[in-house]
Amino acid sequence: PQAVIDEVRARLHFSQDVPVVALSALRGDGFGPFLDLLDLLAEESSREFATSALNAALEEAVRQRSPSGRHKLPRLYYITQTGIYPPSFLVFTNGASIDAHYRRFLGRRLRQSLGLQWSPVALRFRQRP
Repeated sequence: PQAVIDEVRARLHFSQDVPVVALSALRGDGFGPFLDLLDLLAEESSREFATSALNAALEEAVRQRSPSGRHKLPRLYYITQTGIYPPSFLVFTNGASIDAHYRRFLGRRLRQSLGLQWSPVALRFRQRP
């Protein structure tokens, strides 16, 4: 079973954060852990966060690694939650382009800071009014 999980992870190298559970319909193995994981995912995906906690997580991520830009240096001002299933966030910026690498970094850091082990996060960026 571990060899199969390793193969799945290798094929899905772009989504290492996705949980993998081995199931056997013939033997009925793995359904308990699978249902537990579904409960955890539902709980994580429905969490709501205080704006102050989100801004603290954003500040920590920017302190760890600042965004860079080609023409204009991106600035991240603040963040707010816009939805659940999955947790969705809107980051207000100075309008400079945020590259894909930094978007992935920021998504990972927010998940870590907010205790979202398995739930994905949806990030959008908008120029501050």
